[in-house]
Amino acid sequence: MIFPSCTGQNTSPQIIHDTVYINSAQFLNKLTVKSVKVDSAYSVLTGDKMIDGISAFVNEDQTKSRWAVEGYPHFGVIYFDSLVTINKIRINLYKGDQGYTNHIKLYNFSDLIWEGDIGNYEWNDININFYGSMIYLEITGPSIELQGKTNSWTDIGEVEFYGN
Repeated sequence: MIFPSCTGQNTSPQIIHDTVYINSAQFLNKLTVKSVKVDSAYSVLTGDKMIDGISAFVNEDQTKSRWAVEGYPHFGVIYFDSLVTINKIRINLYKGDQGYTNHIKLYNFSDLIWEGDIGNYEWNDININFYGSMIYLEITGPSIELQGKTNSWTDIGEVEFYGN
């Protein structure tokens, strides 16, 4: 696969988060994202908002704290400080809890590592076994399998990465 060129580099402050406990035995740490690069964005609705830890809604008011781009497909590249092991990705699809859905693909360079539909929930969990220094995220359009609401936007409120 040949990736389209991305414009607009968004360098965000490094954010270190909490630990998630799985089955009371295994724990996964929230991983630090170094930077995010997206192929296009509208003013403050930039790629680094995907990892800023601020909800897309605060007290039911829109904060513009999300990555939003009109149309499909759109691409984002998430860079880590070093090689990381990722076991879980959590994606808060903007308005996912209101029934909106999207079809996404995750790549490690040219290798497809996960493909599927997300939405219909506030947070969507993707369990993977990934080792690398970057993830390429492609939003291809409305969900293929889920029968949720559709719109003409690539719209992600937040992405979190967990590993050990």
